[in-house]
Amino acid sequence: MITAATSGGLGDIVYAIPVMRKLGVTDVYVKENYYFPPYGNLYLAIKTLLQQQGFNVHPTPGGEQPGIFEPGLQIDFNLDESLNQRCRGTNHIIISYLNTFKLPHDGWQEPWLKIECKRLIEEDYTLIHLTDRWRKYSRVDWRKVLQSITGPVYFTGFQHEWLDFCTKYGDVKWYPTTDILQMAILIRDCKALYCNQSVSLATCQGVRKKYFCDFKPGKTNCRMFTDNENVL
Repeated sequence: MITAATSGGLGDIVYAIPVMRKLGVTDVYVKENYYFPPYGNLYLAIKTLLQQQGFNVHPTPGGEQPGIFEPGLQIDFNLDESLNQRCRGTNHIIISYLNTFKLPHDGWQEPWLKIECKRLIEEDYTLIHLTDRWRKYSRVDWRKVLQSITGPVYFTGFQHEWLDFCTKYGDVKWYPTTDILQMAILIRDCKALYCNQSVSLATCQGVRKKYFCDFKPGKTNCRMFTDNENVL
């Protein structure tokens, strides 16, 4: 058994998956940090996605401080050590993980998520997920973005994110999900994802789906520079 532990966030954990495979990790400990309903906590939100990727997943208590886990927890790799990397705002988060554990960079842009579940929405659709994080100094007009999309559009994410989007930019349907695996299914099957830097972007890159992203100005730590990437 080879173990790793993380205190998140969700996008960081998704980006850690291909790195954990390179490290031979079999068991992942995830902190039970607070998360909005219906996810309950970080562990419950990410558990099923990690399990589908072949990992055994365990909860571990602890506060919000990264890198500090319950006393006596024996792990081989502390994923939070990547937060100490230089150039974290420039290098992609996966690169920061690889550098932390002195791993080669080969294949880091290849898709890494395997989502083997049936569709949740039968019709063709476009997906939106917009959070209030990482958007300082953004100049993207999301009302115009929404107006440019043709066909059915659904919003994924927290209910308060959906309500905020509808209030500011226009009405879209909300598809509530119980965890990140369900979000991943929606992303896998959509025509394209419109988003900012969030777990939805990490998941979209993991399944190699077309996306249009409102990247945080001045940061490139979530850019993959692949042919499915479009900058809003």
